[in-house]
Amino acid sequence: MSVSFASTISDALLSPINIISISIGLISLGFTVYYGLINRQLSFKIKSLDWGDLLIASKAISKWIKKEVNSPDILFSPDSRGGVISKIIAESLNNDPIIITGIVLPKGHSDTETLSDSHEIIETSKWSIFLPKILKTYNKSSIVFIDDFVMSGDSLQKIKLCFSEKFGFDDKKFKACSLVCTTVAKEVRKSPDFYWKEISDNDFLFPWGRAE
Repeated sequence: MSVSFASTISDALLSPINIISISIGLISLGFTVYYGLINRQLSFKIKSLDWGDLLIASKAISKWIKKEVNSPDILFSPDSRGGVISKIIAESLNNDPIIITGIVLPKGHSDTETLSDSHEIIETSKWSIFLPKILKTYNKSSIVFIDDFVMSGDSLQKIKLCFSEKFGFDDKKFKACSLVCTTVAKEVRKSPDFYWKEISDNDFLFPWGRAE
């Protein structure tokens, strides 16, 4: 009786309809896996970051800060774009860090002389970066540099040097992170300590505009 029952089950499984159903199921599973892999690859090639991504990235940076720095005294950003990120990150930290932002203007801007009394100035090929001299009064503090984009890493290195030589900060208490970093900065070892996404070049769009 059991042999006859098993035979019936076997015949049912091997019926043309069931074979077709099983084949379709396997094909569907294959397509699901394939397109899942494609979507994952595409996610690494995305050339933009929206507000939803910004919140996810900020949460990741907050998690890293809690692990590496615990409760930083200061979050510093070179301009208002990084300041937006700093504000979001600060809300997830265990303490209430001071948020300080600098000013970035095109090189040769008319306000350069006016700002020079209250700011240290760092020059790049395109920009003048103004760092508030009031930072000197916090040089015993732990600080996290936060920016939206690190391209070559040169500006970050100059800012870090200014904090050390001009403001008297301890290099060991200076950490840096960004939303996005290029492969170039990584390869020449000028990338921040932590970044959320790596891209090949500066062809990238943030909610506030193109990467600069």
